[in-house]
Amino acid sequence: MYWDPFDEMKRFRKEMDNMFERVFRRDLNLSNKDIDFKHPLDNVAEKDNEVIVKLNMPGVEKKDIILNITEDYVEVKAEKKEEIKIEKKGMRKYERSYKGYHKVLPLPAKVNAENAVAEYKDGTLTIKIPKKGKKVIEKKKIIVK
Repeated sequence: MYWDPFDEMKRFRKEMDNMFERVFRRDLNLSNKDIDFKHPLDNVAEKDNEVIVKLNMPGVEKKDIILNITEDYVEVKAEKKEEIKIEKKGMRKYERSYKGYHKVLPLPAKVNAENAVAEYKDGTLTIKIPKKGKKVIEKKKIIVK
């Protein structure tokens, strides 16, 4: 037997393809019909009296953000649609773009969704939710300031 560098390269490529397939399959929820949605980068921190959630969502206006909070999770959705029409003599140009975000984040502690405060500034959504007291809140839609 002799060593064939081309066989080794084929084996290496196959291993790399399998690795990338496993990584991306794990990140995507393939049962989700909204595959075109991007998942914003997030940071969830638990403090003594509250849970703070930060999401990077550049290019979205705060009026387009839909935020749902329960005692166990935060769900964030945002959509932005743009349409550009340019009509000049002898030329027409139409462009459409779509940007969407969707993420469901489990929270590290039970929270009181009714007293949540959300702020969107410079492309970052910050949500502060006090930890749960005695009252149970099922679900509440929060308006982003």
